[in-house]
Amino acid sequence: MIYSASDLIIFASVLNNILCSVVGCLFLLQIRSGLSGYQRLSASYFFLFFLLLGSAFFAMAIRSWVPLGYSVLINNALYMSVAYLLLFGTLSWYKKPIKYWLWKLAVIHVLAYTAVQYVIYYNWPGTLQFRVQLAFFNFILVYLAACWVCYKNRHLNGRGERMLALSAVVCMVAASFPTIALGITNSPDYYRVAVVVTQNIVCFFLLGSLLSLFLFKQIDWHYERSIRDELTGLYNRRYINERISKSLSNSGSRGVIAVVDIDHFKKVNDSFGHDVGDNTLIAVSNILKSFMGQQDLIGRYGGEEFVLFLSQRDSESVKTLLEEMSRAVETKASVMLPNPVTISVGYSEVSNEDTLHSLFSKADSALYMAKRNGRNCIIKK
Repeated sequence: MIYSASDLIIFASVLNNILCSVVGCLFLLQIRSGLSGYQRLSASYFFLFFLLLGSAFFAMAIRSWVPLGYSVLINNALYMSVAYLLLFGTLSWYKKPIKYWLWKLAVIHVLAYTAVQYVIYYNWPGTLQFRVQLAFFNFILVYLAACWVCYKNRHLNGRGERMLALSAVVCMVAASFPTIALGITNSPDYYRVAVVVTQNIVCFFLLGSLLSLFLFKQIDWHYERSIRDELTGLYNRRYINERISKSLSNSGSRGVIAVVDIDHFKKVNDSFGHDVGDNTLIAVSNILKSFMGQQDLIGRYGGEEFVLFLSQRDSESVKTLLEEMSRAVETKASVMLPNPVTISVGYSEVSNEDTLHSLFSKADSALYMAKRNGRNCIIKK
């Protein structure tokens, strides 16, 4: 059999998509081993997505050597399964369990859709346009569900999640290409070309999106670890210094820096052990954090010392806030822990001449005075 140049180009493109699917499988198989929980489950669904997608590409590549009815049966089942795997992978990424009814719906939908496509092909061979429109309608429903999941959880979206949402939209748009091509030209050749173009777009765009999703997650995880204190989850000393320095570099910046110290913390460790000491740090940090506004910063500066940067606040409102904070620590932390807990606070208002060093020096000096005055008090300097 002699093939035309266009047939060879289409075959080469399909072969390229198969290789792309293999790359996607290998990447997800490798990264899955380092994941756990919902992320691992999500990677498993995306792995199956590329595995079945590659299988569908392979079935298309050999369609000239097998009865067309088998190709119709296999491809429709695989492509619809692929759409559901994208939906399941998206749900798992957002930590949404796949309910039993959704599994049942997916199985019934895939089997019913495949059966209907085959029956129409077998009994009414000249209805390609109708079958293509039916495929488009069914694919759109599932891809639209994946888009809705991304939109509903948009408050959790980072860079990778936005790429995943965009890929679901691209899948919807690309799924319309074969329908549009066949509707305009009424030519099976143009339809085949549109199918290959759709395959290219879906395969490469989703591979890029999933690479972004998992890699950005890893990057964000490592970045968060680099700026957070491991025990309390507050910002660490280096990050707090960077943020405060940046705020001070803005002309006309207002605010107050406060240094908070847990009173007699060494006695807590010596008397009750380091576990109680750690619980004390966690309890106090959570109480202090509950008083922070959106523009405020809080970090663990070292040991039992915390730093608060209260942005755009004046001295009087800060004094009231710190007094409420001190009372909350004394009442709430003492209830949760076997020992009474109080804090000493030194704070200073930002002036135009202040640098990070001078501001901390004033707040530290105020804290030292609070300790000399018997602790459990608030001093301004």
